Parts: sequence; structure tokens; C-alpha cells
Amino acid sequence: MGGALRPPCLILREHFHGDLGQLIGQTPQVDLAGRRHLRLPLRGNGLDPFQGRVMANFVAQGRGVSYVPAQKATTEIVREWMLPYVGEEALDTCLRIFEASPLGSFEGAATALRLEGQNPDTDLKWNAIEHHLPKASHPFLSFVSFDTMEAVYGERVVDSMTGHLSSVRRNRDLFLGVVGETTRSTASLADFAHVHLRLENLDGTVVLYGEKPFTPLHVLSFDPTGGVPRAVLHPIA
Repeated sequence: MGGALRPPCLILREHFHGDLGQLIGQTPQVDLAGRRHLRLPLRGNGLDPFQGRVMANFVAQGRGVSYVPAQKATTEIVREWMLPYVGEEALDTCLRIFEASPLGSFEGAATALRLEGQNPDTDLKWNAIEHHLPKASHPFLSFVSFDTMEAVYGERVVDSMTGHLSSVRRNRDLFLGVVGETTRSTASLADFAHVHLRLENLDGTVVLYGEKPFTPLHVLSFDPTGGVPRAVLHPIA
């Protein structure tokens, strides 16, 4: 079994358009996403296609994205992957990438911010992120890789992120947390979720279903028509 996504968040139906929004938007507002077990093909640079397409969906619609990438990823890698989808102006306007290393690969870039490493609530203060994204629209996406967060702040990092998580919830934005097999934060993050979704890669086919509430099996793909990657769900009979 590969890595797991357990993103506690407050999500509105309009955060995701199309089939995925219909599946998870069963009420006007839904606490989304506990367990997502993934075997998606991680690239050697630490950015997998699922993460990139979710961020591109937000950026292409002018929505703000705050991203803490996996340890192997850098600002330069993320920008290079996303540029063909959304363009440089959209990235500069809507995307901010937090780097943990003291010598970032894109020091001084408009999209690069620094994780100072003392207090995650301070480094990821939500009103400061909004200040760095003045021309982006809400709902924002906070996308956090917890291998990086635990390496910088320690295994109990979630306990020090209550301010960030509360601000995301209060502003009706979206939080997605990425965890792996060795990540210690998984159980703590799952406690925030009211709805659990699970994703698995079965012989190259990405399958999605809800565990809480239960939903049928669907094949998940992304349709780039119109320039915005949109999640498409195909029911499995």
C-alpha cells in the first residue's frame, strides 16, 4: 500500500466542479476527507499528478493556493510542472510555495515563502497567507505535505497547527494534508474529518469511494478540457 491522504477540511460543493463535487457535496457544506490511501505513481521529484492537478484546478480559476511540498519537491519543480497548465502570471498571482531548506531553489521568486521552523501556526498564519495572495479569490486551498512538516517541526506538529486549521475552517476554505506510511500525523488528522474518502491505484486505475458516508466505487480521472483539470468519476457497475 502506498501513501495516504487524510485531509481534514471544510469544503463547499463549489470547491470542486463536476462529478467529484456532486459526490462529496451532499450538503451545502461538508467536512471532507479522512482516509485516502494512494498508490499513485510518485515522481522522483516528489510531486504526483493528483496533487498537481488539484492545485492547477484552483489556480486556473483564480483561487489562492498555499502549498507545503514533499521534501523531494522544490519551488522550481512545482512551477515547471504547473506552467504549461496555468501560465506564469497565474502562478505568481495565485500560488505560494513554502520551502523548508535554508537555501531554496527559487530564492526570491514571487511564489516562494519560507518555513522558519519554530512554530507552524506562525509560519502558516492564514491572514499572512492571504496578504501574500492579494489578487487571488476564495476559496483558498491549503495543501500540506506532512513528511516535510514533521521533519521541520517534529512528530506532534498537528498539535501546533490548531490556529491554521481553525482559520481555514472559519474562512470556509479547503485544507488537504498529505501523509505517508511512516507519517506520525495520520491519526490526528483523521480525527478532524467527518467524511472519509479512499483512493487506491489498482493496476494503474485510480479508484475512489467514500467510507463515511459509504458511496459506490468510481474510477477517478481528470479532464483538462477548457484549461482547468476537472475530476471525472465513472461508476463501476
